[in-house]
Amino acid sequence: MPIVKIKENDSYPEGLIRKFKKAVERSGILAAVKNCQYYVKPSKLKQREKAAAIKRWRKKNARDAMQGHHHAFRSAKKFRSLTPVKNPSEANGTAEA
Repeated sequence: MPIVKIKENDSYPEGLIRKFKKAVERSGILAAVKNCQYYVKPSKLKQREKAAAIKRWRKKNARDAMQGHHHAFRSAKKFRSLTPVKNPSEANGTAEA
């Protein structure tokens, strides 16, 4: 449990509450409680992690493209299979004309 030490120059309720909240946040207690509220299947955890990785990758590529880096879309093959395809014939590269 986080501990807050009282100093003479601290404002009594406001300053101590603020310090305690910060200590609790740093210790990760609330995050642990939030993660244990309900059971999440391992497949859903993996799905969330994958979605987060795709989001980070797209964000990085967008940021690199705005800065003018030419290698921004070089690693697109890695996530090409993860992006949704509207037309199934586009999935294997045989687009009908």
